Amino acid sequence: MRITQQVIFLLLVCPSIWGFSQTGVKVYYYNGTSQAFNVTTTGKLYFESDNLSIQMDEAATPTTIPVSIISKIIFEAGVIPVELVRFDGRVQPQNNQLNWVVVNEKRFKGYTVQRSANGKNDFKDVGFVAARNVTQEQIYTFEDDDKTILRSSTPQYYRLKMENLDEGNTTYSKTIALERASQKGNNWSFTISPNPTSTDLTVHFDALPDIATLTLQVVDITGRTFVSAQKSAETVLSSAVLVPTQSLSVGIYFLKIQGDDGSIKTEKFVKL
Repeated sequence: MRITQQVIFLLLVCPSIWGFSQTGVKVYYYNGTSQAFNVTTTGKLYFESDNLSIQMDEAATPTTIPVSIISKIIFEAGVIPVELVRFDGRVQPQNNQLNWVVVNEKRFKGYTVQRSANGKNDFKDVGFVAARNVTQEQIYTFEDDDKTILRSSTPQYYRLKMENLDEGNTTYSKTIALERASQKGNNWSFTISPNPTSTDLTVHFDALPDIATLTLQVVDITGRTFVSAQKSAETVLSSAVLVPTQSLSVGIYFLKIQGDDGSIKTEKFVKL
C-alpha cells in the first residue's frame, strides 16, 4: 500500500527522531481528523497485517489503526505541552479510581478519561478533568462509578486523551487495565470515622465470614505505605480498631484492608 511505503520510508530516513525523550507522532486520516501520540524511547511503531500499531512505551497496550484510513503521518519532537509522569489506577468498592501525575502544563485544555472493554479500538469517553495549567507537579484523580463496570469481573481498560488549547492537538497516555474480583470478599465491609480527620481513624467492621486475619495499611496516592498492622478477625469484631493517622501530613490517603482470603477493600480519607 502507498501509505505503508511512505511510513517505512519515514522511519528509515528519520532515525534521529528517536533521540528525543518523547517523539510526537501525528496521524492524519482521510476524513479530515487527526490523532497525536507521544512515543517514548521504549515505544515503537510497527505494522501488523493491514494495521499500523503505535506503542507509546514498553508497558503500554498498542493502539491499532487500519492503514486504509491513514492519509499521512508526521513526526515531531513533542506535541502536547504537558509531561505525563505517571498514570495508574486502583479498584475500589464503589468505583474504579484513575490517578495521574503531570508537570509543565502550559495552555493545556485537560484530560478526557476513556474506557474500553478490549483495550484496542472501542474506547469511549467516560469523563473530563480540566487542566490547572501550572508548571509544578499536579496530581489528578477520576472515579468511574458506572454500575455496569462495578458488576463486571472482566478487565476494563483506561487511557487519557490529552488536548492543548492552541491547536487542538491531542495525544493519548498508555492504556492500563483494572480487573474487579468476581464476588470474592464482597460479603464484608467496614466504615471509618471521622473523615476528614485531624486525629486518628476509627474503623468498625460488621462481619468477616471466612476471614481469620486482616492486614491494615495506610497509603498515599503514590502507593507509599505509612501505617501497616495485622489484626485478627476476632479482635476487630469485638471492638473498634484505632489506626494512628494523627502524625500524617495534610493530604489524601487510603486505608487498604486485605483479608487472608485474598479480598481487598479500600477507603479514601482526608487528613486535615
